[in-house]
Amino acid sequence: MKHQDGRSSSSKKKIKPAPTKGRKGDDTEKLVVGAGWTAAATQKFFECPNDDERFKHIMAMFSITEDQYKNDVKSTTIADFHYANGLWCLESKFDQPQTQFICRSLDRLLTSAIQSQSPTELSEEKPSIDKLRLDLFTQFQTMFNELNAGEWKFNTEETQKILTFYNQVFFRPLRLILYSFTHNVESVKVPEKRRVFTPVPPVPLSQCDEAPHYVDDSMQFKPFTLPKGPLTLEDARELIQQYTDNVIDIINKRYDNLTDMVAKIQPPITSGR
Repeated sequence: MKHQDGRSSSSKKKIKPAPTKGRKGDDTEKLVVGAGWTAAATQKFFECPNDDERFKHIMAMFSITEDQYKNDVKSTTIADFHYANGLWCLESKFDQPQTQFICRSLDRLLTSAIQSQSPTELSEEKPSIDKLRLDLFTQFQTMFNELNAGEWKFNTEETQKILTFYNQVFFRPLRLILYSFTHNVESVKVPEKRRVFTPVPPVPLSQCDEAPHYVDDSMQFKPFTLPKGPLTLEDARELIQQYTDNVIDIINKRYDNLTDMVAKIQPPITSGR
């Protein structure tokens, strides 16, 4: 703190910075950019007003650009991984030192897991996923014991909650997490091609001739009428039967006409090609 006061007092002789960002804010931003879960970075994560600002802060902490996040699978995995861990700590009401330990230890475990999949020597073999989980859990146990060597930073309930969270977000899906770092997915940016459609200019109505639609009278349904005068039941039945047969004939004519129209539009395809 004395060092920061000395820097602020000496800056009085220089030109004042822009009022939108103070010198202390500049120094804090320099400390958190690309440095991971430092104390300053964790504090700024807590001070972000909303989740959008927290996500931008996470990307700055690990030096990830917008283009890398959108197009690089590894960068996407790292940003989402740390962002989810930080939000969980906020929702779980952990303080800044506790949050820093949780997120930093997960960062170290992830880094160790990635390095284990890239042996430095040709003779080295990649450990099995079960052995890797055991080695990483031993590493976490060492970090946890070092943190609580003097005074316990987590109570029993918090410790159980942390272990459950580590198992859900890291140890259990470890194989899936490492897939993003061990398999190179080649992506090619294809330029977007757009086809411009130029509509055909319409024919002016003044040049058009009206062609009335011809309707064949033999294909029209006519209303059922009864002749004047007395009718017997047998006569009524005969009239109804005649009208029914006439309707069926008209329907068949309409189907035949429709079939002919379809044949003109879509001629049948011959079998020989």
